[in-house]
Amino acid sequence: MSGSERKGLSAVFEWIAQNALTLAAGAAVLAVISGAVISLVRDRKRRGGGCSGDCASCGMCCRCGNGDNPCPSGGTEEAGRAESGSATDPDPGPGSDR
Repeated sequence: MSGSERKGLSAVFEWIAQNALTLAAGAAVLAVISGAVISLVRDRKRRGGGCSGDCASCGMCCRCGNGDNPCPSGGTEEAGRAESGSATDPDPGPGSDR
């Protein structure tokens, strides 16, 4: 190794030593965030997604895209949207921008 290579390598180690606490804190935050994301992904896989297939107990049954599952109230998809207060509702209620 030449003198300039040693000097450059020494500067890197010196920088690491000066910033060790910052690097450790960053690694800890990264580990916590990674653990949370991994946990969320595993839970999502374990549950099998967002649809349980039990349309009778699902509030989204009229709007989920399963055309072969009619609304339990006997209504239509449009009626289900109106009941939920979507943009087609003529009276959105207090606090609305319309």
